Amino acid sequence: MDKHLISWIRLAYGHAKIDARCKCLLPNHNIQVFMKGISKLNHVSSTEHDQICHFLLGVVIDICLLGNTSPPRLVHAVCGLLNFLYLAQYPCHLDETLNNCSTKYTECLHIDLAKDAYCTTNHKDEYVQMTAWLECR
Repeated sequence: MDKHLISWIRLAYGHAKIDARCKCLLPNHNIQVFMKGISKLNHVSSTEHDQICHFLLGVVIDICLLGNTSPPRLVHAVCGLLNFLYLAQYPCHLDETLNNCSTKYTECLHIDLAKDAYCTTNHKDEYVQMTAWLECR
């Protein structure tokens, strides 16, 4: 999440809207309130990162994007990234937490894109040859 998710949100909604939403959060004994907003944060500690994750979806859930367009795709992306972050923090996983997680698709891509491309080279300066082969395909 870190920089990328927050930067996407900044670009989509604008600094002012995000910071105004953060300033409106009610004080809570479990969540840190960022009274100056989150758009100007350069170095986010892990504690601050965790705190931002607790309220970020609530901040963006009903804001209109710049240009007054509806934000469902961005909200779904934020939700998906936050879910991934929470799952990644589990100390161990069960079958239920790893549903839909498979290396089957990436392994097929690896075979098609790397192994086959490497076989077509003369094994000298293979990166350039593999890239050219992939561009032709």
